[in-house]
Amino acid sequence: MWAAEVNGRLGATLVTFQMDSWAYMIYQQCHSDFLPQHVNNALSFVVTQTLVRRSNLRGIFYGMQSLDAPRSVDEFKFRMGYQARPVRQRVAFHPYLAPLVNGFTHRLTKALTTLTPKNRLLAKAEGMLRLGLAEKNPVNELSFNRG
Repeated sequence: MWAAEVNGRLGATLVTFQMDSWAYMIYQQCHSDFLPQHVNNALSFVVTQTLVRRSNLRGIFYGMQSLDAPRSVDEFKFRMGYQARPVRQRVAFHPYLAPLVNGFTHRLTKALTTLTPKNRLLAKAEGMLRLGLAEKNPVNELSFNRG
């Protein structure tokens, strides 16, 4: 467990786990008061630098991207030297909800998300629908672009 303080207050935390020769960043969070100061980014950078110095590590898995993460999350990771690797995520819908996973509901949810960008529920729903639709495509046809 890693933590960052700002003026004596807990600003961000990061939980890591090491198994064999891989380190995993499992869970990361930042107090909303400190988001403008990028405390989360500073903590990630320090942890990454510390883990890289361990001679017994083959690599670091930074974790799956959040369903509603902005592009800036990837950009930050790339600037630190991380490389994107294709990973297949899956969202399984209850059979009663599965018929709602279609292009129309995805476009509608995406439009509503654009109208209310701070609505996290809609943003997560859009991400789940996007992954649900991607599940219907073969792996080689998946787009890694958001949208």
